[in-house]
Amino acid sequence: MAEYRLDVLYKAAEALICMKKYEDALVLYEKFVKAFPDVAGGWHGLAICYEETGEREKSIEPYRKALELYLRDAKTEAGRMRRSFLWGGWCAIKLNMNQLALEMMEEAVKEDQNYAYAYLSLAIASARTGDKDRALISKRRYLDLVGEKPYEKRECEGLEMLNEAKEEASGWLRSFILSVLDKCHKESEICQSLGET
Repeated sequence: MAEYRLDVLYKAAEALICMKKYEDALVLYEKFVKAFPDVAGGWHGLAICYEETGEREKSIEPYRKALELYLRDAKTEAGRMRRSFLWGGWCAIKLNMNQLALEMMEEAVKEDQNYAYAYLSLAIASARTGDKDRALISKRRYLDLVGEKPYEKRECEGLEMLNEAKEEASGWLRSFILSVLDKCHKESEICQSLGET
């Protein structure tokens, strides 16, 4: 199995973001965008990692690149299936392009009226453009949807994804994932010994 198979490398990187392991995720996203520079999600993940590790200035160009690719992808059925409007809207928010973000979030809600996070995103974009009423309506819809179908905790989702990626990975990537999982296990043991969970 190839060391840098697109789906496995991306799954591992995304899993680490879910787990809030941004420094580890950064290593994988840097490799990902070098190997697959035309994938919006890779640039978006890289930008998030830079921002979360305190390098906001370094996040700007990856956010721009991700937004450009999301706008391209949103014109295709496959891109719409990957929620390109929603994620592109978040890139626009991070770039303070609030009107574009609002337009993209509106499209995201039209695409999937049962996806709670699209409504939360629309609420945030609406608030940033000054439409407080729409922000409240969208947030209420978000809360209704989450009440009907609660989210799985992101960290748990990430750990599950990372374990799946481990099974599919080989070579350097598999070793990297195993070392991250070992580090997580040790952190968990320390928390348990201190009475935290």
